[in-house]
Amino acid sequence: MDLSISHFGSQVIRGRWFMVYGSVLIMAMAGASYIFGLYSNSLKNSMGYDQATLNLVSFFKDLGGNVGVLSGLINEVTPPWVVLSIGAMMNFFGYFMIWLSVTGHLKRVPVWQMCLYICIGADSQAFANTGALVTCVKNFPRSRGIVLGLLKGYVGLSGAILTQLYYAFYGNNSTALILLIAWLPAGISIVFLPVIRVMKMDYQQQNEVKFFYKLLYISLSLAGFLMVLIVVQNSVNFTRAEYYGGALVVIFLLFVPLVVVAKEEYSNTLANQGKQCDSTLEVVTQSRGGTPQIEASNVDDSKEEAHCLSDIFKPPIRGEDYTILQALFSIDMLILFVATTCGLGGTLTAIDNLGQIGTSLGYQNHSINTFVSLISIWNYLGRVTSGFASEIVLAKYKFPRPMMMTIILLFSCVGHLLIAFAVPNALYVASVILGFSFGAQWPLVYAIISELFGLKYYATLYNFGSVASPVGSYIFNVVVAGKLYDREAMKQLHAKGLKREVGKELKCYGGECYKVSFLIICGATLFGCLVSFILVLRTWKFYKGDIYKKFNGDATKSMGCFLLQVIRGRWFMVFACLQIMAMAGMNYLFSLYSNDIKTSMGYDQATLNLVSASKDVGCYVGILTSLISEVVPPWVVLSIAAAMNFFGYLLIWLTISGHLKRVPLWQMCVYICIACNSQTFINTGTFVTCVKNFPKSRGIVMGLLMGNVGLSGAILTQLHNAFYSSKSEYSLILMFAWLPTAVIVVFLRAVRIMKVVQQKNDEVKVFYSLLYVTLTLAGFLMVIIIAQNMISFTKAGFFASAFTVIFILFLPLLIAMKEEYQTHQKIKNDSINGNIIQTTSKQPSISALNEDPKGTNNPSCLTNIFNPPNRGEDYTILQAIFSIDMLLLFVSTICGLGGSLTAVDNMGQIGRSLGYPSRSITTFVSLVSIWNYLGRIISGFASDLS
Repeated sequence: MDLSISHFGSQVIRGRWFMVYGSVLIMAMAGASYIFGLYSNSLKNSMGYDQATLNLVSFFKDLGGNVGVLSGLINEVTPPWVVLSIGAMMNFFGYFMIWLSVTGHLKRVPVWQMCLYICIGADSQAFANTGALVTCVKNFPRSRGIVLGLLKGYVGLSGAILTQLYYAFYGNNSTALILLIAWLPAGISIVFLPVIRVMKMDYQQQNEVKFFYKLLYISLSLAGFLMVLIVVQNSVNFTRAEYYGGALVVIFLLFVPLVVVAKEEYSNTLANQGKQCDSTLEVVTQSRGGTPQIEASNVDDSKEEAHCLSDIFKPPIRGEDYTILQALFSIDMLILFVATTCGLGGTLTAIDNLGQIGTSLGYQNHSINTFVSLISIWNYLGRVTSGFASEIVLAKYKFPRPMMMTIILLFSCVGHLLIAFAVPNALYVASVILGFSFGAQWPLVYAIISELFGLKYYATLYNFGSVASPVGSYIFNVVVAGKLYDREAMKQLHAKGLKREVGKELKCYGGECYKVSFLIICGATLFGCLVSFILVLRTWKFYKGDIYKKFNGDATKSMGCFLLQVIRGRWFMVFACLQIMAMAGMNYLFSLYSNDIKTSMGYDQATLNLVSASKDVGCYVGILTSLISEVVPPWVVLSIAAAMNFFGYLLIWLTISGHLKRVPLWQMCVYICIACNSQTFINTGTFVTCVKNFPKSRGIVMGLLMGNVGLSGAILTQLHNAFYSSKSEYSLILMFAWLPTAVIVVFLRAVRIMKVVQQKNDEVKVFYSLLYVTLTLAGFLMVIIIAQNMISFTKAGFFASAFTVIFILFLPLLIAMKEEYQTHQKIKNDSINGNIIQTTSKQPSISALNEDPKGTNNPSCLTNIFNPPNRGEDYTILQAIFSIDMLLLFVSTICGLGGSLTAVDNMGQIGRSLGYPSRSITTFVSLVSIWNYLGRIISGFASDLS
């Protein structure tokens, strides 16, 4: 079998090694909370906080970064890409709002609001960990320690990585660092969204440990380079070009694992081809009397989980799957929680206060930046070392992980004592010890939880284990360190005969500022060390046995396999496309907000029509979209659509609402062109994908999807009436910015090109069922619009109508589930009643089928422009553009669509010129939307039937 480049590239991207690589990059950007010390002074100075207030903000950062129970619960019922999407949005929103506050773009915000922003921003780290790290642990359960060490190591290293990128992008502007950690981690998560998923476990995989060791060597190279770079930067003043060079090497080392991924996939491909050459036909038989494994496991589960609450204090043996409540109320979890609170709380307090500690002891700002980077690097080394080392000594010597955690806690006390006694120049050593100790604890805690309580509810239990960190941070950082620092600072201020001015920061200098605090922290850590040793005694026998014996056999199918089949099925893909298209008709509502643009910007009618023409150019000129879609999958096209939609409409809203200064006309035209051009990306990403998936029903597909676009104007109007009050100025444009974008992001992964199944009769029946649902929705909207035009609706009435619209929009999901269930049952019955024949004979690849063996059909792209094939065959782009048929179609479309579109765009102005009230104008726009839908549906279905 020949291996084409495109096929191999697709195999690499879909493989589990690329999934690991995506997780690595996400983790490498997920440690923004660990560089709080770099921008804490900017936050303190710009907001006028004292140390106790700054530590309160820091506590909420730790609270958000470690309390991930919500992300765990969401992960139990949704695929990882949903969790990562939520994390990306939270990251951008939280840190972007902090940046706006610190730079003065927002008026002075209260402390509780700043705490909320940083909590939301930092909580995105919990979503990233859950979406990427937990997924990798489930995919590699026998190498969980190595996986945890490697990925958490990259989290620890991310502080140094982000610092180098920040120097290259923004220089030494610490407020710009906040902006960097707003957009960069969110962007990386969005890029790798589709590849992070739970995959079928291969227990016979011999090369996974070797693969992880290769990634370890690369990450060690990256850590070593960063260490050398930091030392040099601390000795020599770098120019901007040198910072660029350092950042370029860092980026290169981040992309080196991609070579390892490609090599592994290539080796697997060659191995599989060798197996296929040995056998061309494999017959798998199953006796009629065999009992399906799914049914048997379901019976057992129902017995075990019949009484959730009654078994809270009757947990299974260690290593089996605990329920969430059984784990939370177990003594082992309580002991682990106390030990982690003491250990992580103390080291995290040192890390968060490192900037203030360095300042109080007289270190220069450049040295403080070095401490932060050193902590980041040794944080990484601690995570990698504890993950890999604990796995090795556990496998060879049955050395319990809790014992290693006890040793790490004892080692961290040395760093606390160095800070407490302010040993000269010892902060360098202390940052290394505390960074290593802090990093080493995380993989151990997460691995212990997975080993003691099982993997079934690991996403939730993993995040519960993180809660200990903010609890310890609040006790030691806010209650102990913050208050004792301020007390010493006030003592120094009174000694100078001064009084503190309101709103001015409070500073302390000297070794006494943190002495008592870190002596207390050291004592608490020793107590945590003792508690951890109790866990060692309790679990000694467990770790001396085979803790991975349950993973030695074949994996059974999970309870959620059917739901996973639904989400991956082609009918859910159609449902996702329907939802996206139902939000994609914003351009048809231009007449509803055109008067707002005209009034706020002071435009005359000719100028407004120019803006309208720019809107139409954006909506219908999709050449760029089509070219992009030729080389990238649909989710990339939809991602671009979401970004353009949000960016364009948000800028329009900011402009007309006065948040931005008055912009020139050309700029407004660019904004609306970008916003509306997102519709061409939406159409290409969904509409074109569906047509390719159902080529024998293309007329029906076109009518159904384009009908939903036409209906979207009425849908968005009803949702706007429910979400916003009539007094909310320009709120319709704001809704256009966020609602379609959110819907696209939610269904991003579902829209993809799938294998064509040639069963037209069955698929037409499903499309007719979807048609009846959309007709029901159109009928309801028609009735409700007439009622709203005759009766003044209350807010409750608008909510009720919007709820009904949403309910009808989700009815196609039931049809999708029904179809997938029938398919599932059919496959199941076939496997029981008959033989399943799997052919593995050599088949010609797609590229081979498309090749012309003589090389005569496509010798040159340009020579065949005026020699097109027969109608219905595949034209090239230039052949289609220069054909007479396209010219005739283009001219007739200009005349037809141009006139009707002019009427639609000017509907609001026409109504006002003729004296109609605003309610009637809204009715006209909704009626246009509904009949637009009916026209598309009728033309699509009728033309296909004819």
